[in-house]
Amino acid sequence: MLEYDKCFLINLDRHPDRLKHMAQFKDLFKFERFKAFDGLEMDRDNLPFGLKIPDITFKNAPGRLGCWLSHYALWRKIASSDISTALILEDDILMFKHLAYHAKVLNEAVKEADILYLGCGLLHHFQEKIPIYPHRLPCIYRVEKPLGTYAYLIRNEAAAKLVSQLAKDGIKEVIDQQMRTANLDLQVCLPPFCRPIVKPGWSSTDQIVKASAPGPENSKEQVEDGR
Repeated sequence: MLEYDKCFLINLDRHPDRLKHMAQFKDLFKFERFKAFDGLEMDRDNLPFGLKIPDITFKNAPGRLGCWLSHYALWRKIASSDISTALILEDDILMFKHLAYHAKVLNEAVKEADILYLGCGLLHHFQEKIPIYPHRLPCIYRVEKPLGTYAYLIRNEAAAKLVSQLAKDGIKEVIDQQMRTANLDLQVCLPPFCRPIVKPGWSSTDQIVKASAPGPENSKEQVEDGR
C-alpha cells in the first residue's frame, strides 16, 4: 500500500456531493476530511494567517483564493506536527484504483522527493527520468513546471519550507505556480493515477464516466465513477 502518515481530503461544506464521490476511494485512502476555505466568504482585506494577495491574480477568482488558503492551512498543520509524509487530495478527482499495484515504486520515489504528484496537468521541462524500476510502470520524472494540486504526497520539510516562503513573500500568484519557486524537488508519476473532473457544477449522480490507467500486465481493468 501507499505509505504516508496522514491523508487529508479538502472539501467545501457546500459540496457534500463531492465528499460522497470521494468516499468510494476509502479502500485506497483512509482520509480525514479537511474543511476547505470558501473563497466566496473571504474578506480579502482580512485574510486568515495575515496573508495578503495581489488583486490582479485573484480578481473574480474566489476558487483560486479558497484553494490557496486550504492548502496553506494544511501545510501549516503538517509542518507543526510529527507527520513525516502526508497525502493531500482535492475532492474533484477521478482516481484509478490500481494505484496500490504500483505502491512500491511510489514509496521509493517519495523518499527522495519533496513533493510527489500522483497526477498533474500540462507538464513542461522534464529534467530527468529517475531510474527506479525503469522497466515497470509508472515512470517517475523530475519536473520544473507541474500544474495542479489535486493529489500529491508532501514531506514535512517541504511543507515547512512552503510555509516559511509564504510568511516571507506572501501570495504572489496562483498556488501551483508559486510552489515551483520554493526550490523543491518536484516529481511526478506517469502515467498518472488520477485526473481532475473539470465539468462545472458537476454532481456525482449526473453521469457515469469510464477511465483506464496502466495496471498489472494484461489487465483491462476500468474504473467506473460518477461526476
